[in-house]
Amino acid sequence: YLNENDSKVLINLNADLIIYPGKTPVILNRPFEFNNALWTINYAATPDAINLMPGYQEWFYSCEANFIGIVQHNPDSTKRMIASRQIRALHFSYNRNLSAVVLATAELIHTSVEKIISGKKLPEVNPQTVSVDSKTAKQKIPAKSPNSVQLLIGFIKLFIRAGIRFVAGRFYHAEAWSLFYKSSVSKTPWNDLNQYTPLLPPKDKIWADPFIISDANGNYIFLEEMTYGGKGRIICMHLNAKGETLNVQSVIEKPFHLSYPFLIQHDETWYMIPESSENNTVDLYECVGFPYQWKLRKNLLSGIKALDSTIVRHNKKFWLFCTVQSHDCGSPNDALHIYFSEDLLNGEWKPHRNNPVMLDAYNARPAGNFFMYEGNLYRPAQICIPDYGMNIGLNRVLELTEDTYREERITRLNLVEHSIYKVHTFNFTQHFTIVDGALRRFKF
Repeated sequence: YLNENDSKVLINLNADLIIYPGKTPVILNRPFEFNNALWTINYAATPDAINLMPGYQEWFYSCEANFIGIVQHNPDSTKRMIASRQIRALHFSYNRNLSAVVLATAELIHTSVEKIISGKKLPEVNPQTVSVDSKTAKQKIPAKSPNSVQLLIGFIKLFIRAGIRFVAGRFYHAEAWSLFYKSSVSKTPWNDLNQYTPLLPPKDKIWADPFIISDANGNYIFLEEMTYGGKGRIICMHLNAKGETLNVQSVIEKPFHLSYPFLIQHDETWYMIPESSENNTVDLYECVGFPYQWKLRKNLLSGIKALDSTIVRHNKKFWLFCTVQSHDCGSPNDALHIYFSEDLLNGEWKPHRNNPVMLDAYNARPAGNFFMYEGNLYRPAQICIPDYGMNIGLNRVLELTEDTYREERITRLNLVEHSIYKVHTFNFTQHFTIVDGALRRFKF
């Protein structure tokens, strides 16, 4: 806490901005006189809850997400939340969850200060919990720390969960990523996964991140293939109209991990951007012999851990969307960045003036190609709360310019009563719709 003398010292500093990361300081409990703003950091299970230890309640009560908010207190005694961030909660270690919260807080403060320095106005945030499930869980959380008995019960539950997870992991793969497809001309709802047909990989591999090209010769699925414990590579799977596999062949393999082979056609030539965040690059490959021959055409971005790069052409510009992991310990799922260029092949890729345009693991990370529907542009996005790749939401783009980006959530995939319990990529053509999904699959 800040005592009265500390508060007077802060006032006399005449600082442009005071950032106080703890609980509400004494300086706010009485009228104060200084000409600039003071920020406090809101760590709580819900935005309006009492501040306790950062990340503690979310860890102990198994909440879906950690909430972080910056509240600005003005000299006229008004206050407003000017920035917020939601990252998934880590339930198996309080220290890991605390570290994630502290790092995310530092990044949020840094981003907010940078925007102010560059002349941008931080809009007021109306924070909301991330889902109905998390609302229900968070409403049960008391506004005080758990007592000794509650702590003991909590630790027992924690060890039981860890034990079950360890034993089960000896017998089955917890995340056996596989493909699921259906005909696009089918009258069944696109978001009902019960209507999809599974396409299972060998038991020692996963198949994920499918992108598709359809022509008169069938459907060509480009995807990540990875052996458990190994690195991903990009393969192409040729299917006929009935979904029968005609050929499978590796197309791009590197010493580093590859995934998410985004595809875009430009001037009648196909290009691919496989995710190569492990190499700190965003690389564009050109198809020189369809569908199996590809060569590196250009490095679009370097020195950046960009995940799931996805390009859309809109208003005579190319817009590259990706989440960015700012450091090795940071989250790869919640910081959405945009870059734009006048020319896909020869133009300079400039950062959006409001990067990151979103800080929310519930809605940021790309999940497949943009598409138009009834005159509106839609962006599939991964729902990475309470865990990575939990589901896919469809967002309608409301505004996309060099200065602004706005979207709204419309719907999401239906995982109810289906063996798929995770999904994180959705793509379709006129004839074929495909997603990836995680199953619990026996190893033997």
